[in-house]
Amino acid sequence: MTEDSLAARLGWGTPTTFVLYRTLERWRYATYFRDPTRILDGAVPGVPSTSAPELAQAKLHQQTELVHERQYYVNWKAADEPEWWTGEICDMGPLPASSD
Repeated sequence: MTEDSLAARLGWGTPTTFVLYRTLERWRYATYFRDPTRILDGAVPGVPSTSAPELAQAKLHQQTELVHERQYYVNWKAADEPEWWTGEICDMGPLPASSD
């Protein structure tokens, strides 16, 4: 994450885990961060609740990479509850080159 990225400006830290779940209205998520420890939750934009979980996972993943300006490798698995998934960030790509 670069110092001028949206994530850095908001002080979000580094994402570590996603929780993704389907409601009647939409797909929702929680993203867990470290350094500093935080939780961000909300609705996955542009993904109807009738969409496949893979589409919601991809959209959340893409949204995270855009905001943090970094590539993430996520290992998704079904959670104990029906219609819930967890994504563990298992690796990160390099930070983008500084534009200085």
